[in-house]
Amino acid sequence: MQKQLPAKTEQIIIAVDLMGGDSYPDERLDTLINMLKQQEDVVFRVFVSNSYLNTISHRLPSIDQTRIEFIACGRSVSMAESPFMALRQKRDSSLSMSIKDVAQKKSVICVTAGNTGAMVVLAKHWMNMLGEIDKPVLARLLPSRSKRALMLDVGATTDAKAFDLYNFARLGCAYQKAVYQKNNPEV
Repeated sequence: MQKQLPAKTEQIIIAVDLMGGDSYPDERLDTLINMLKQQEDVVFRVFVSNSYLNTISHRLPSIDQTRIEFIACGRSVSMAESPFMALRQKRDSSLSMSIKDVAQKKSVICVTAGNTGAMVVLAKHWMNMLGEIDKPVLARLLPSRSKRALMLDVGATTDAKAFDLYNFARLGCAYQKAVYQKNNPEV
């Protein structure tokens, strides 16, 4: 008996800060192009600096432009840069604009290999926080054979109070319910 493939799903639009990270963005661009070949339901909105876009312009005709769009941004945020300096001076950066893209509902996910602190500060600036939750939390899925494990915070918050940890747990439960339909997740 032949296995039936699931019906085609909606396209997943992902905002990518291509300029973030310690290395030159060519490797990340090649990864995106390869992913387009493997994942038919993915569309990328790729945020790059003006200078990098000029550098890769000769490659653009060979890239399937129906599922990848390049958006030129003024600057990029370095790994060593202060998160608050990025918020004050680089709201036009590839990192900031990719997060803003999600806030404006043009994309559903933002991916960056860049400055984590700047990502958190810019996300808090552009995204609406939930009710009394005033600190964003980083989440990390852990591979496991027995169950899906989600770690929150992963050491990113240095001044978390008990109430913050409580809210992180609430967010983790909400994630497990929404994504995995788990009605009573363990914390």
